[in-house]
Amino acid sequence: MSIGNILLLSQVTIYVITFLFSLFIVIPLTVYEAQFNGHCLLFATGDLNVSSLPVEQLTVQWGDGGYCKYPIVMGILALPLSLFYILWMSLHLFKDYDLSWLASFVALVTSVTASFLMLVAGIILTTGFKKWCDFLRRSIASSCDVGEIVQFSIGEDIDKSGYYVEFGMAQFGTWLSWICWVIQTGLASIKLWRFHRQENFFISMKRERTRLIQRMGNNNEVL
Repeated sequence: MSIGNILLLSQVTIYVITFLFSLFIVIPLTVYEAQFNGHCLLFATGDLNVSSLPVEQLTVQWGDGGYCKYPIVMGILALPLSLFYILWMSLHLFKDYDLSWLASFVALVTSVTASFLMLVAGIILTTGFKKWCDFLRRSIASSCDVGEIVQFSIGEDIDKSGYYVEFGMAQFGTWLSWICWVIQTGLASIKLWRFHRQENFFISMKRERTRLIQRMGNNNEVL
């Protein structure tokens, strides 16, 4: 197997892993949104309702819904994009073809863009959930996972069971997806660098052939 196909096989493998990690983003956050009736706890704040004791309750000021929807959208976009590259590059592997320069360049631009967008999603999830956990620790809970048993003083029926695990899975999937996209950026860069080296090689070969032809022509004139 040529070096180009080894790189292609590596890219296919990373895309498969990216596809799987994207499921870790979409599924938990979709379940969470259904349980919380669309309320987003990322960057949420609130106050402890002391008058409701001994049943302690929190008056929650929910975060903007876009904070929770953005990682879901990124996961949903990553799924078909990864699947497309899995099928397309697998077809090239099956036919023992390497990608063209243009296809490699498009893959590089796609990977760089996805890396940046996934990095933003990871930062939103991590910092937003940390702010929620800090709020719980300041108000009522000793640790963030205890927040599942805290009552919210809000009219909607909210199922808080498992939200801590769901956001843990989402953060896990987001950051590992980001790592995969960064690796894809590196692999696509290596492929473009190989194209550049190959082009320089062909230019050098053409130059040397021209010199050789000229030298042979001069020798014939002397004879």
